[in-house]
Amino acid sequence: MSSVKTKELISEEAYKALECIVGPKYVTADPAECQAYTGRGYSFEFFWWQDICRRPACIILPENTEQVAKIVKVCNHYGIPYQPGSTFGWVPLSSTNLRDDFLAIDLKRMDKLEIDEKNMYALMEPGITYARLQAEAMKRDLHTMVPAGGGGVAVIANQLSTGWGSLCYRITMSQVRRMNGVEWVTPEGEVVRMGSLVNDYSGYWRGGLGPGLVGILKGQSSWAGSMGIVTKMAFKLYPFQPEKPEPDGIGCNTCVNLPPRMRWYNISFPSEETLEKAIRAIGNAQIGAYVNRVPAYMREISRCRGSVEYRNMFWQSWSQLTPETLSTIHVLRVLLIGYTSQKQFEYEERVLTDIVNENGGTPLRTRQSDEACFMYACAPDIWMATGSQLLITVGTESLRCTRQMGDDFQDRWTRDYKTDALDQYQEPPWYMPVEFGRTAYSECDGYYDSLRLDPDGSQYDRELVIRSQQFFQSVVPSIEARTGWVSNFTTFTRCSYTSDAMYHNASVWVDRFQKEFNPQGLSNAGFPYIGDKLLDIFPGMITDEIKDTVKAVKEAKWRGL
Repeated sequence: MSSVKTKELISEEAYKALECIVGPKYVTADPAECQAYTGRGYSFEFFWWQDICRRPACIILPENTEQVAKIVKVCNHYGIPYQPGSTFGWVPLSSTNLRDDFLAIDLKRMDKLEIDEKNMYALMEPGITYARLQAEAMKRDLHTMVPAGGGGVAVIANQLSTGWGSLCYRITMSQVRRMNGVEWVTPEGEVVRMGSLVNDYSGYWRGGLGPGLVGILKGQSSWAGSMGIVTKMAFKLYPFQPEKPEPDGIGCNTCVNLPPRMRWYNISFPSEETLEKAIRAIGNAQIGAYVNRVPAYMREISRCRGSVEYRNMFWQSWSQLTPETLSTIHVLRVLLIGYTSQKQFEYEERVLTDIVNENGGTPLRTRQSDEACFMYACAPDIWMATGSQLLITVGTESLRCTRQMGDDFQDRWTRDYKTDALDQYQEPPWYMPVEFGRTAYSECDGYYDSLRLDPDGSQYDRELVIRSQQFFQSVVPSIEARTGWVSNFTTFTRCSYTSDAMYHNASVWVDRFQKEFNPQGLSNAGFPYIGDKLLDIFPGMITDEIKDTVKAVKEAKWRGL
């Protein structure tokens, strides 16, 4: 556990001011209650293990936008840093603030949800989760995507950080295009409305009147709460079909059984090249709701479904795999949905069959239930099989660029780092086409033994910790620079050292926006560029490789300032 002790630095006068806003029931400085909000940071435990995490000095739970604005103004008046959150899953990478006096603003009481089924949008507050939104939307023959974080993730917070999910094959990958309007409390406590929420709460169109300012709150990367608090969002929904998936099971050991107009297809191809050809053909035909190249790790661990017994089976089966056996396995997973009719479903099935046959594919036996698209109930199993998961890079680019980045990633991992964590047997990292194959999403992970990363663990290995950060902060950014891959982690987990050179001077623009909108640095103090905090602890994580890469980028003739 973290040895850092929070000092009670919020004055009695400031506490009384906060109490006047929400009432004594919804604010506390009790150390035991505040301890529950102590952040574990990005990749779950890593910042906790390095003693960067802090326990909040105080917790407050506002009920509406007016109260949020008043709280933020009190924080600005007394110089109190604050951290907003809704479900506190990643605790927005959180309480990694290097201050002991910060206020955690828990928005879970703000849980109003209205759905306009005619105009296909939801007007919601920060406490709304994907599970609740998806359930209510499906009652009206509507739906949205659910991120890999699971159904318990807050919609607004996720949309402002990543906002991607498997159903983005047909639903747009652009989070901003799903935001018809927002209500924003700035870092200094002013209330600003954007998009179609400027003049009313209709929320049915994205443009609204005047400049489109939503990009201030969400770009390629994330502010992670350092640009104030979004208290309402008009969120676009998409047509579904009337036959509902039926829930089955409890907790993580749960799924939905698919109705006749929805069907999974697992297809084996003779090579990665033929699988890619099939991906492109499916996209060109504009069929499918979800297309995914299934990595062996996820295929194996998904069978766990919350079962402790299966975890032992997983390790037994995984240890029997080899690079040679995995090099012969190329599985594509496709979900078809007859959104408009049974005829649409049958047409898409015929087209898919033709594409499979043309590329030498073989249909496999497929269970007609889902754990990963509509609820993501399997997310905890996928992430935590080894006790720790380092999400090294995620992002979207062309399929060609995505595949090249993945191959370079796996080559380097296999050559220099494969004994550091779970051996992935040289298999390509997880990738899937999105937006009908116009681009592709990929995620590169490292599954480490938590006992070797935790200083209190029985097998703690500081050298391994440093090597993991070298790979994350030096090796992978160098691969991204060479291949043209654009990571979603530009600002909120990476060092500013690499972001300045290789991501269009991002750190310069971050500083400009922070000086303009967050001049006191109170809105999630310490962000963005939390990677810089790790650099203070592990200076060796910036290697000569990344230094040479940054130098080459700076000297490139095409680089503009």
